Amino acid sequence: MAESEDYHLIQSKCKAISALLPYAVRQEQGGQPEMLDAFLCAARASKMMKFGWAHTRQYSSTLISNASPRAITLVSPHIHWGHLIDRGDLVQHWAVAVSAVPYTEEVAQSVVDTSPQIAYQYELLPYIPVDIWPWLTKQPSLPPHCLGSINGFDPVICRAVWGLRDTEITKCYLLLLLSEHDHLSSDEFDAAYSSIHEDFGGVGKG
Repeated sequence: MAESEDYHLIQSKCKAISALLPYAVRQEQGGQPEMLDAFLCAARASKMMKFGWAHTRQYSSTLISNASPRAITLVSPHIHWGHLIDRGDLVQHWAVAVSAVPYTEEVAQSVVDTSPQIAYQYELLPYIPVDIWPWLTKQPSLPPHCLGSINGFDPVICRAVWGLRDTEITKCYLLLLLSEHDHLSSDEFDAAYSSIHEDFGGVGKG
């Protein structure tokens, strides 16, 4: 089904597929990653910004706490972070998982997609370790309809990234967001313009 071109079919099965996620995670822990990989394939093919079903949030906390680092990292873009309990602890657990999983392009996509989603819950922003933001410099190509790229232009998140005072991270952050947007609102344009003006002064700024 995930390999078909009819993404509407996958969207119509989103709730049922999401309900299988805990089982897929347990299978992956037991050395059988096929079902988890199928879930991730369906999520990508669905063209949905958030493939995980909101009403499955009761097991999301347990999933983040008990899954393997790979499963936590790759599933994290599909978690409804605003609905979790003990979210600060879970963000820290996610960050530990990210640091433990071997690098792949898919891992980089997940981290760069997830971090703005977490930061969009403003009270969770301080729980994101500073060493998460350099993942932006990996410059992974994000999937279409990526919620992280939409949340990323939030002014609070922009200020947090620029507050790192790291020109390379800021550059990659702007390139990532601007490359994913066909149209910028006036606020988004002003935010990008201000960052370029303040952080990239000198020759070539224009």
